[in-house]
Amino acid sequence: MTRNDAMSVHEQMLLKAVDSQRVPFLKGISNGSWFRESVFTRIATTGFRYPAHVDCESNMLYSMSGHRRLILVDAKALFRRFPSRVPDILALRDLETDTVAQFGCTAPVRIADLYPGDVLMIPTLWLHEVTYVSGGVGINTFYASRQLQQKGDPMLCRILKNPRLRKNLMVRGDLVNAIQFSERPLNEQY
Repeated sequence: MTRNDAMSVHEQMLLKAVDSQRVPFLKGISNGSWFRESVFTRIATTGFRYPAHVDCESNMLYSMSGHRRLILVDAKALFRRFPSRVPDILALRDLETDTVAQFGCTAPVRIADLYPGDVLMIPTLWLHEVTYVSGGVGINTFYASRQLQQKGDPMLCRILKNPRLRKNLMVRGDLVNAIQFSERPLNEQY
């Protein structure tokens, strides 16, 4: 479901709590340059686990009930540090152990425990996995920006998730530049 209507009370409260001049994503929500791309309700039982993945839009995760633990890693930082290992980074499955084992201290792993009423913003290109410590309900709201639909991290994410496009970038030697300069326009022809 796509929604582009007015901000919810939770989003308005979040904007008031954070200095939006220092956080471009929140500034974009307040000035209207970012919009809700989609909203999903996630319901899971105790022990359910969403495997490690990256989202191609910024994700605001609202915890409505239950307790979930998220393991997060800045994949773009790993891409920049280890550009030849992009496929290995995207294939990580147990972030808490595999990331540090394969990439050492250069891969800081962050852990977030969410309880009812908590909100967590997951930036584009952050690897994350979710485990329900106790069953619950959460709402994912994905945000997009018109100016970044053909450039930036969302476009880079779509290219990296497509094995054919990723391989073409690697063969041509353009993968490092695509990662380092993802704010420049990227062409889908890669």
